[in-house]
Amino acid sequence: MVNAGQSWNQVKIKTVDALPSYRLQIEWENGQRQIIELAAKLRRVPALAPLLDAELFSQAHVGEWGWSVAWNDEIELDGAQLYREGEESMQRAFAREAFAAWLQRHGFSYAAAARVLGISQRTVANYIMGHRPIPLIVGLACRGYDASLADNRARPEPAGSM
Repeated sequence: MVNAGQSWNQVKIKTVDALPSYRLQIEWENGQRQIIELAAKLRRVPALAPLLDAELFSQAHVGEWGWSVAWNDEIELDGAQLYREGEESMQRAFAREAFAAWLQRHGFSYAAAARVLGISQRTVANYIMGHRPIPLIVGLACRGYDASLADNRARPEPAGSM
């Protein structure tokens, strides 16, 4: 986790090691270590496809100033994005895709989601754009909202309410 007083997007990379199966082990300057799975992303994002070459992938190194992981002059991944993905994969954050699906399933605008969850509209936007990891408590609130809707639908109408 990010230290008190430190924003998650201010965590710099100390070391990076390329692991088999297109995984990176990153040690952050705050002492935290994460293993980040990249195989699906490399297959999904055309610009990253060259990293499917195991030899190139193995050349991962800390980018300039510690804010990214780089392979060559053309391919670099943002450290803040990697940190968020690491938090999600370790289930310390709610997945952005799951949050976006929740908004879509309910037809919520950012403003409506903010009202339901008791957070700001800007925070919802930051979650959707991947600028901030989504705390698990927000994911639990989304699931709680879904459960309350399901519970209300399953509850029979009281007698005489017609």
